[in-house]
Amino acid sequence: MLYARRDATGKLTSVSHLSDETHIHPVEPSSQEVKSFLGGEKFNALIHVLEESDMRMVRVLEDLLDVLINKEVILFTDLPPAAQSKLLERRTVRSHIGAVPNLVGDDDHFAMP
Repeated sequence: MLYARRDATGKLTSVSHLSDETHIHPVEPSSQEVKSFLGGEKFNALIHVLEESDMRMVRVLEDLLDVLINKEVILFTDLPPAAQSKLLERRTVRSHIGAVPNLVGDDDHFAMP
């Protein structure tokens, strides 16, 4: 949830993650009003960049967990059951993908065989 400041006509003049004495109107981040205020297409492009970055960060965190587990800094069983399950699922899928030569490279981009 975001909080908006509005002028006398009700037009959005500022948005904030925090509610304060001037940002008192709750607004949905995905609302057309917020998207327009933040730049419309530019906002959508920035959201797309963040979503793609999230996907790459998942792989970074997965690799980091593997390093920590392999160095016995943490144990796999130290992770919550839901995290264990998700990691096992991803490892299984990756092992199946790895059986197809040159399908996915080290950088997770598709490559032509």
